[in-house]
Amino acid sequence: MSPSGEGAVQDTAPVVFEADKDDGEWALSIGEERRRATQLQILNRLALVLNSEEDATRMLDQVLRGATQLLGARSGSLYLMADGRLQLEALSFVRGGSPGPDPRHQAVEVRALAVQAMAEARVIRLPAAGEPGAGDGALMAAPLVRSDGEVLGNFVMAGSSGACGFEAADEMMAGTLAAHVTVALQNRQRLEQEQQVAEYLQRAMLPRAAAIPGLELDVTYESASEAALVGGDFYDVIPVDATKTCLAVGDVCGKGLAAATEMAMVRHTVRAFASLGLRTGRWLTLCNQAAVADGEATDYITVALVLVDTSTRTLDYAMAG
Repeated sequence: MSPSGEGAVQDTAPVVFEADKDDGEWALSIGEERRRATQLQILNRLALVLNSEEDATRMLDQVLRGATQLLGARSGSLYLMADGRLQLEALSFVRGGSPGPDPRHQAVEVRALAVQAMAEARVIRLPAAGEPGAGDGALMAAPLVRSDGEVLGNFVMAGSSGACGFEAADEMMAGTLAAHVTVALQNRQRLEQEQQVAEYLQRAMLPRAAAIPGLELDVTYESASEAALVGGDFYDVIPVDATKTCLAVGDVCGKGLAAATEMAMVRHTVRAFASLGLRTGRWLTLCNQAAVADGEATDYITVALVLVDTSTRTLDYAMAG
């Protein structure tokens, strides 16, 4: 996947700055500073992705691409824990330059290093096997560890573009990125859990279709978009007496669990005055006074009531905010 837009990490060659040996230590220092500056730019872009990308798959894909570029790796693998098992979630390969090892060809070694890093809860880097100075076979694993010690996953970089493989500075950068990714995953998990609770509460508060003599009801209830969070929208069908039924539609400003909770309070307040035989205008006035007096209504609320009398075939309605 190659999503576009602000914050998207583009496919580029790994960050490599090598000075000519004849330039001496001065050129080496300049090259190292440039490398660090470029790494900080990449890290900032990845922070934007972690905070703005709504789709989890795209987020992980972009982060792994950026991590591969950030650490000057030839390829990368991202693993996450799911149902107690370590599962491969994404792969990334650098385009252009000399080809490095394919993680799929060394899957056993890469996965073993991921398991070890998770067990020890620390970044582990392995030098390349074979001739000294060859970085293509180097490996580095950085676990995603929560503050309570739970390990959410791991990303593994394979094949360093540097002649000496991954260095201590790369290890520190990998640990920093892993911490950012861990926080983003925790926030996403909390948001998903809150949305599940809010959706359950919202659906539990909505009435089931009931047969009312002389009145035919049809209900459609759906979000404006699939990505919309659960909010405070509600409807209700309230029997008043043998011939009267109140239809209510309302909305509490906001999204998520807080709005769904306040929606439940408003719905019960509206129902509480159903037995008093009021006109809809007076009905909503008392609901408003009750909400304000209790101090529970903290956001803007809109409600429309329609009182249907099937014996006279008349409507009494009122709307309020």
